[in-house]
Amino acid sequence: MTVVPGTETGKFNLICDRCGAAVTDVAGALRDDEIVWTLLAEHGWTGSAFATGPHRCPRCVAAPPPDTPTVADDDLAEPPPPRPCRLETADLDTAVVSMTGDIDLHVAESVRDTLAHAVALHRAVILDMSAVDAIDSTGLGLLVRAHQDAKQRGGQLCLAAPSRFILTVLHTMRLDRVFALYGTRDEALAELTRARQPSPDRETKEQDVINPWPSPDDSALPHHRPDEPTPLASTDDRLADSVVEQLRADGRTIGQHITVTVQNRVAILSGWVDSVDAAHAASDQAWRTPGIIDVCNSLDQPDDGPANS
Repeated sequence: MTVVPGTETGKFNLICDRCGAAVTDVAGALRDDEIVWTLLAEHGWTGSAFATGPHRCPRCVAAPPPDTPTVADDDLAEPPPPRPCRLETADLDTAVVSMTGDIDLHVAESVRDTLAHAVALHRAVILDMSAVDAIDSTGLGLLVRAHQDAKQRGGQLCLAAPSRFILTVLHTMRLDRVFALYGTRDEALAELTRARQPSPDRETKEQDVINPWPSPDDSALPHHRPDEPTPLASTDDRLADSVVEQLRADGRTIGQHITVTVQNRVAILSGWVDSVDAAHAASDQAWRTPGIIDVCNSLDQPDDGPANS
């Protein structure tokens, strides 16, 4: 154990595993007493983001290990640093970016370039974070920017296999609802593939959730730049089916009088529900549907009464 509770409530003692130096401070605003990421960053220490260590103070980080032999520059060329991310093509619509190590200021340029390239060429981008240990504010900014770029192009960026530490950071920064999150890379690929598949029994589905609804005025829809592809009607139909499946899987929205229409990847919810919680749940499920870029919630709630009472 390299981090132990301090004598004062809410403070921790951070102990260097090499020289034994210690510092006492508050671990920060993260809602997990085992996470000391902010404490490390504020004092220039390195090591695990969790209290179990190992950790090293700035003096020991700067000094080479005592048993490490020195080698002249002419005798051995320094190998290039490993790339923190690798771009793979899953199919014509989907790219997978495998990320390794910490996502921070030191690798920002490489991560930014790779994500921009993936978003520019593919509608869906999966970030495989199974080998990522930690992320700082710079890394979070890169992910948010890539998500916004993908959304503006009518695409989506999702995260696969984030660690417990990264999930805590996302929750603390209120970003856990911004990104679509999947347990594994395979789960993300399967869900994105399923969302693109046409539903053969669409015409025979029950009408308690999805019913015909007139198209909204064109002025309410997002405008696409001339150089961007216009989403096809078949894509909107598949997305509508996906939203319906999300609503049917949620106990708060199943059986409600909700009509789902998707145009240009914008989900439009109309009809009426019997609780405010159900209205919020409908919006959340629509936002969580891969491929949806915006949600228009026009549901009547209990304070307004049913639309057709």
